[in-house]
Amino acid sequence: MADLDCALASLGWLLEALGYATFHSWDGGRGWRLGPTYLVIEQSPALTAEQHDRCRQD
Repeated sequence: MADLDCALASLGWLLEALGYATFHSWDGGRGWRLGPTYLVIEQSPALTAEQHDRCRQD
């Protein structure tokens, strides 16, 4: 996601309401775990240019 704070505000509460617990948190993202399932939301440089490039390393 290009705006991590917006993503965390819009999805973080939902994951916690579903029973997911914060597992990792770092400057560029956060991860939640529920049993064997692990979900990550992270801010990606792949979305900061005019075109999306999933391999961008800016």
